[in-house]
Amino acid sequence: MFLERICIQCQKSCIENAGLFCTRAFGFLPCFFVLVIIACGYYVTTVATFIPLLSSSLVGGILGLVVTQLLALNIVINFLLSVVCDPGGVPSSWKPKESMMKTTRGSWSRKVQLVQTDSTGDVQPTMTWEFKRNGAPRFCRYCATYKPDRTHHCRSCKRCILKMDHHCPWINNCVGFYNQKFFILFVYYAFLGCLFASVTGVMALKRALFIIGEEEGKQVVVAAIQVICYCLTTIFGLALLFFAVFHTMLVLKGRTTIEMHEIRDPARARMVRKYNLGWKRNWKKVFGNNWLYWFLPVRWSIDGDGLSFESNMDEQQMSLVESANEEGV
Repeated sequence: MFLERICIQCQKSCIENAGLFCTRAFGFLPCFFVLVIIACGYYVTTVATFIPLLSSSLVGGILGLVVTQLLALNIVINFLLSVVCDPGGVPSSWKPKESMMKTTRGSWSRKVQLVQTDSTGDVQPTMTWEFKRNGAPRFCRYCATYKPDRTHHCRSCKRCILKMDHHCPWINNCVGFYNQKFFILFVYYAFLGCLFASVTGVMALKRALFIIGEEEGKQVVVAAIQVICYCLTTIFGLALLFFAVFHTMLVLKGRTTIEMHEIRDPARARMVRKYNLGWKRNWKKVFGNNWLYWFLPVRWSIDGDGLSFESNMDEQQMSLVESANEEGV
């Protein structure tokens, strides 16, 4: 009986590991598709447009090739960083601070920690504890750990993610505190790359359509490939325009995709608005304090650890007043 139980447990473990491996393997199929689209755009601009242009306009061809390489480099680097960079997990030793204590009536209360900022000298609340409806600290039953502010459990990654924005199948990874900038930069540069390929590749598209209509043989196959690559790049660019505008609006408002949905709940609306520090500071919280690094794939000037977040003083004070009124009732 003992050996049978061991065999059953081993079989279950093997099945679970095999299923997890297959899930991760299939999860990279959308990533491969993205790389194909990047290759299509690169082919349209480099092979079909600017290399032939070198014979008639050397300066224009070289300039176009240089811009293409810069865009392609930024697209690939930010995409790979979005895929491989850990979005951030909750440290096993992390727990809510002692400022969160139960009152005599069994409900939970919390004291807001105020600190003096180095840049302006203003006193600001550094963290606004998110909590359950009864005031208790948020706890993840899947990970068996407490959840810091803006942390959510991802069922695809099977763990809690710091400042989780969403799980993106195109990168087979979550977008969180540590890779949000890379993901948004990838969207920006990919859109610019698709736009650049669509605009500069118009003449190549006309030549390809003419060859398809008039010629025969291998030239028609090459021309057909050029038309397909151009169409895929243009369609992908139109989709990226929506994502670029959407995530820019979220950054300027200091929200994540999850919080955009949470703000519709009156019970969560004030908590979400606490993270809005004004569009300039919201932008710096994601892209960094030094503007020289805003559009580079680095995180050198980004503050914070993903466990606590500076909050809006006005919203914080209103929340404290409402909490005091509720306790007085």
